[in-house]
Amino acid sequence: MKTYRQIMEKTGGNLSWCKPILLEKDSQSLIIEVNEGDLVGKVDLTDIENVFAVPALDNISDLYNYNDYNSIKATELDCRDCPSFKICPAMNENTENEWHSSKRV
Repeated sequence: MKTYRQIMEKTGGNLSWCKPILLEKDSQSLIIEVNEGDLVGKVDLTDIENVFAVPALDNISDLYNYNDYNSIKATELDCRDCPSFKICPAMNENTENEWHSSKRV
């Protein structure tokens, strides 16, 4: 039996409820972690505001809801490209559980 980490290291993909997202604007970039719609990990809203020079954000949805932020490109990444991949507890679970990935094993 293999863990999600073992499978995703080789094939890529991600869990349906937690995804790393690469934000890019001009020459600036930042990887955020979004778990069930909430910003998690080391990057917080203030980091996003500072890197991309956007007005104060109340939550991660603000980034997608306001037209002023349309110049920020958001690209979903594979879990293996997430800054927390090596320490993520979900990656320790066995793949016998149902999971959703863009790349099935």
